[in-house]
Amino acid sequence: MRLAGIVLGALLCTAPAAAQFLDREAVFARARDVAVAMLPGVVGADLAPFHVAYGLTLLETGDPAGSIEVDLLIRPSREVLPAREVIAAAPDPDASARLESLLAGVEYAWHYRTVRVRFPERGDAAPAAEFSTLLLNRDPEAVVSSAETAKP
Repeated sequence: MRLAGIVLGALLCTAPAAAQFLDREAVFARARDVAVAMLPGVVGADLAPFHVAYGLTLLETGDPAGSIEVDLLIRPSREVLPAREVIAAAPDPDASARLESLLAGVEYAWHYRTVRVRFPERGDAAPAAEFSTLLLNRDPEAVVSSAETAKP
């Protein structure tokens, strides 16, 4: 038991600070800035934070290299669609089955255009940004709004 604690402590000490304490607000702000700079027509005020993924890779040198991937919703692209219509529009039976599973028990689906931004935790590697789409079985902006009103 004591050995496990020592190993865990050593692992936490060697992990980059961002992996331990990721400042989500700063990450979303940086992703918003990258998206506005790299993609024509994107307006920072239209982007809503949605998801952050942190990847940690051990380099051949033994040093860790962190990368961050952020998904931002483009608010004006929001479409609320009846779930049955989305499932009926599936191009094939496999897609229909996947949509049926995703949308089981919900009346509506939320569709957004998104911006996916990737950048290194540190270093000079160039960031990347691309457009994508997202179909959800819940309203992400309602979740964000309730979380914001709960802040002191």
